[in-house]
Amino acid sequence: MLLLVVIVMMMMMMMMMQNEATCECGHNTAGQHCEYCLQLYNDRPWAVADQANANACLGICNIYLKSRD
Repeated sequence: MLLLVVIVMMMMMMMMMQNEATCECGHNTAGQHCEYCLQLYNDRPWAVADQANANACLGICNIYLKSRD
């Protein structure tokens, strides 16, 4: 009986893990919840977006072009 309970609990945990939501990342981010910058886009630290700023991860080319303006 105990073995059956353990098996059922393991199956429930596996189902919960499969139903975990993932984000569709933008702004050069990656991760399950878009919590880090992609490689080559980490010229400034990742930050949570707010209403005023998307806080997009910037790459080397973006920094270079902005410095030329």
